[in-house]
Amino acid sequence: MPEITEKNIRGRYSARDGLTAAFTRPYFLSLLAEESRFAIEMGKAFSVCLIDIDQLRKINEEHGLSTGDRMLAKTAEAIRATLDLKQWGNLRCLIGRYDGDSLMLLMPGCRLARAEQFAHVVRQRISAAEYNGLSVTASVAVAAFKGDDTVDALLARTEKTMCLAKQFGGDGVEVSRTAELSHDLATVTRLPVMWHGRPKRSA
Repeated sequence: MPEITEKNIRGRYSARDGLTAAFTRPYFLSLLAEESRFAIEMGKAFSVCLIDIDQLRKINEEHGLSTGDRMLAKTAEAIRATLDLKQWGNLRCLIGRYDGDSLMLLMPGCRLARAEQFAHVVRQRISAAEYNGLSVTASVAVAAFKGDDTVDALLARTEKTMCLAKQFGGDGVEVSRTAELSHDLATVTRLPVMWHGRPKRSA
């Protein structure tokens, strides 16, 4: 099975979300399934990041759906801008529309530690910007595919990790440290305090 790259994806029928230019959820999940098969056959790692805009529903209610849509589009732009930074070298990242409030990143060949580093920078870039005069923050959940994983197990673990990020107030990164689903929430390690510092905003 050929390795997934942007080059061979362009040769297929590419289903893109019109708002964010990310892959649509069905197409993205098909890529995720293909990458998991490749990872099992070749013994290679990959990671995913789930990025969810904090309180997007409230933003939509108070400022209109168009403002919320613009924030989601800007979030996708922030992810791409982060990828363009030279520090990431040949890091590959496929962006998918996961649901109405969130995007998911598929990072082939990327181990958990590097995905975690990338997630920190993405979150900081999102929270440092203003969209239409409004500040926006995002919660990020990071998980790595394990050799005995299924796609459903990986997604469930990532979503549980996101639940914990939201419980801690959002605007942070949480990292799944286990492939087990026997607990109500994924086992995670809180990030160092310095990663949770929020940019100062004028009153």
